[in-house]
Amino acid sequence: MRITALLKGLAGRLAPSLVLVRGSPASGAVALTFDDGPHLTNTPLILDVLARFGVPATFFVQGTSASRTPDLLRDIAARGHVVGNHGFQHLHWRRQPTAELVRDVEATQALIQASVGRPQPRLYRPPYGEITARAAFSLWRLGYRIVLWSVDSRDSFPGSPDGLLEALGASAVRGGDIFLLHDDGEHTVAVLPALIEHILRGRLRIRPLSELSRRARG
Repeated sequence: MRITALLKGLAGRLAPSLVLVRGSPASGAVALTFDDGPHLTNTPLILDVLARFGVPATFFVQGTSASRTPDLLRDIAARGHVVGNHGFQHLHWRRQPTAELVRDVEATQALIQASVGRPQPRLYRPPYGEITARAAFSLWRLGYRIVLWSVDSRDSFPGSPDGLLEALGASAVRGGDIFLLHDDGEHTVAVLPALIEHILRGRLRIRPLSELSRRARG
């Protein structure tokens, strides 16, 4: 069995310690997440935008890219962001048995921690947002939490920055939302400032994933 869109809501409600799809609306906060990096050109630019607004993010990195850019991983963590795990080779769950997937995730986590120089939370985002229940449980036993998303920016699909901004601007952002973006997205850097401003205009805060389960303070 795989965790699909049909099972996301069920998993998020019944096993939030296993699978995080979105946080509590009462948190008054949303989280920004970036997949498929680090990207030599885009990631530093994304970090600069985040620094300008003073907001945190989680970067779900691929081992193949991370192994070539350890300095960039250290920079992500040094700027106060979390480095998450997106597997080593971005393989779909159908292409690897559970034991192989677990080895892939563990190898990526070891690389992350060696590059950053200190432990990072064991957060795993499966490629394509799909994973078998057996693999998810195996990773949970090793201390991982599966992180999916509630808002897909679709920034990695062909189009224009204006079209992407229009789609994002029309979306109703709610407390607890987890945004999916991509370091290597064609228009990510261009639209990120406007997306952050759109979120903040909605009187929401942008906070780390760990804070999405907390109730907003009055």
